[in-house]
Amino acid sequence: MDDISGELGISKKTLYQLISDKAGLVEMVFMNGFNDFKNEVMQLFEKKYDPVLELIRLNNLALEQLKEFGPAVEHDLRKYYNNLYEKIKKLHLELMQNCIYQNIELGKKTGIYRDNIDTSIITKLHLARIEQVPHTDIFTLEEYTSPDFAREVCRAHLKGLVSEKGQQLLEQHINELNDKNK
Repeated sequence: MDDISGELGISKKTLYQLISDKAGLVEMVFMNGFNDFKNEVMQLFEKKYDPVLELIRLNNLALEQLKEFGPAVEHDLRKYYNNLYEKIKKLHLELMQNCIYQNIELGKKTGIYRDNIDTSIITKLHLARIEQVPHTDIFTLEEYTSPDFAREVCRAHLKGLVSEKGQQLLEQHINELNDKNK
C-alpha cells in the first residue's frame, strides 16, 4: 500500500479512505479487468458479424485475456485470494457460456451452423476445452497463447458446427487469419 500511495502521489491514509485493505485493492483491480473484458465482448456482439467471424473474434479476445492473466497470476490469485478467484472465474464462465450459446443459436437460425446441434452440449464442450488447456502439461504457455493454436482450435470447433453455407465463410475467415499471421 505504501508503494501504491507513493505512485499515486497520495497519502496512505487517503488510499485507505478509498480502499479498505489490500484485498479490496486486488478485488478492484481484477473486477475492473473483468469489466473491461466484458465491455470488449459486448462491443464485439454489437457489431453483428456473421456467427463464424464472431466466434473467431470471441476466441481471440479470450486468448488475449488468457495471455494477460497467465498461470502465475492465476496461481497467486487462487492461493492468496481464492474467493475472488472463484468469483472472477464464475463471472467469466457465465459470460463466455452466454456468448457461445447465443452465437450457436444465431448460427443455426441463419443456416450458417447445422440445425441438428445440441447448443447446450456444444457450448459446454467448447468452454471445457478453453478452460482446460492452461491446466494441462500437454501445451506450453507459448503454444496455447500463439495465434496458430487459436486458429487451429477455432477451426476444429467451427468445422463441427458449420453447414455447407457456413463452410465457405469459415474458409474465408480462416484465410484472413492466415494472412494476418504471416
